[in-house]
Order: sequence, then structure tokens, then C-alpha cells
Amino acid sequence: VSIAFVVLLLATWRPYIAVFSTICIICSMVSVIGFMVMIGWELGETESILISITAGFSVDYVVHLAHAMVEKDMDTDGRIREAFAEM
Repeated sequence: VSIAFVVLLLATWRPYIAVFSTICIICSMVSVIGFMVMIGWELGETESILISITAGFSVDYVVHLAHAMVEKDMDTDGRIREAFAEM
């Protein structure tokens, strides 16, 4: 997660976007791992792969979304709408 924060900070140059994006990544990971614990899965090979894939997808999506938002020259609401439309 710390590597994702550094990448987001370097990609956007806006600390608040990097912080909020990192929080989104952490929430995604906590919800997946929490769900695995709730249904009683034990950590094995398949679960480890699932966690790694989930981490990769969440980082990839959030980095691209944050970068798309920073690239727009509009007000905040317009940037959010355009970033989601582009994704």
C-alpha cells in the first residue's frame, strides 16, 4: 500500500488525492479479506492469489482514475464526472 501511495503521489502531485486513493485501496483490501474471514476461509494458496489479484486490480483502477481526474481542467464536479466517464 505504501508503494501505491508513492506512485499516486508521483503521478498526481496532489497529496490529498494520493491519501484518498490509498484509503480506497485499503478499504477494498479490508473488505475482501474481511469477507474471507467471515465465510471461514483459511489462508492457503488460492486465497493468497485472490488477495494479490485484488490488490493489483484495486491499485490499477484507483491510479488510473486519480490520473484521469487530475488531467481535466474543470471544476471538481466536472473532473469527477469526466474521470468516471473516461474509465
